Amino acid sequence: MLQLRELKHLYSNEQVVLVLLSRLYFSTATPSEVSEFIKHHAVDWQLLYKIARAHGVRPFIYYIISQNHITVDPDFEARLQNDCKIAKLQGMKKAGIISKLFNEFKNQGIIVIPYKGPVFAHSYYENIGLRESSDIDFI
Repeated sequence: MLQLRELKHLYSNEQVVLVLLSRLYFSTATPSEVSEFIKHHAVDWQLLYKIARAHGVRPFIYYIISQNHITVDPDFEARLQNDCKIAKLQGMKKAGIISKLFNEFKNQGIIVIPYKGPVFAHSYYENIGLRESSDIDFI
């Protein structure tokens, strides 16, 4: 695992914040480490939001921030909170569609395995809304 000084050398402050927040989720960083980095480094919150959106991690980042009481730009946090609510609703809707399609395929004698998206989120995240997904996949 790269040390903080190596991260700062290789990546922008915004990218380092995302790495530190991810490490916090997986218990390889502490809330104080993340807070201290944010306190002592200039962070472009709009750029950080764009990066989080591009990687589909907005709800995940919001969850980490809120669970660990990390102080961030209020507008950034509000946007992430809204994205988290939307992702949760979309995930629940997609889970319902997956269930319905699964049963329809089964009734037609077609065996399918739901893959990625809400199924993945349900299996590997604490909350179905922590993972953004754009479609439904079956194998």
